[in-house]
Amino acid sequence: QLRDAGYDLRYRQENCKYGYEETKLSAQEDLSRVLDEYYLKDGGINTALEEFMSAIQTGTGDAGDSNSKQNIRAQLDAINKILRQTSSSIDSIYQQQQDDFEITVEKINLTLEQIASLDKQIKEDALYNNPALELKDSRNTLLDQLSGYLNVEYKYDPNNQDELSIDFLGADGVT
Repeated sequence: QLRDAGYDLRYRQENCKYGYEETKLSAQEDLSRVLDEYYLKDGGINTALEEFMSAIQTGTGDAGDSNSKQNIRAQLDAINKILRQTSSSIDSIYQQQQDDFEITVEKINLTLEQIASLDKQIKEDALYNNPALELKDSRNTLLDQLSGYLNVEYKYDPNNQDELSIDFLGADGVT
């Protein structure tokens, strides 16, 4: 097994940062599709507010004009409709993010279970003086995958390189 622990550590640290930024970017892109008015056919909230202000300015000349009042009411209804649609879209994005989070937790748990199973096999092989190189490679691949989800610290027992412990680190880098 020709792996460098320093390179593994560096890769996993950068992979953790990449996974975080990728997740954040995905959420921001979802929100920008809702809030970016450039793509909206009806102009969005800015257009609605401009039309409302125009209706108010037109209606200030004659306070008793029922057409002006109806126009202002129609513009307020348009603003209300846009705000409700935007709120509904943001709620949908939030729910999708929650669903994605649950799927990610399941992937993390499955990966941890696979690592535990490989650790058990590696220990059993070590009892028979089998180096279990393929199993260690598989475990390292899973550790690489895990680093894309979580900030974790991996430690091998200095007396027995088959013994692995994993600590989950917080955002501040402390367990």
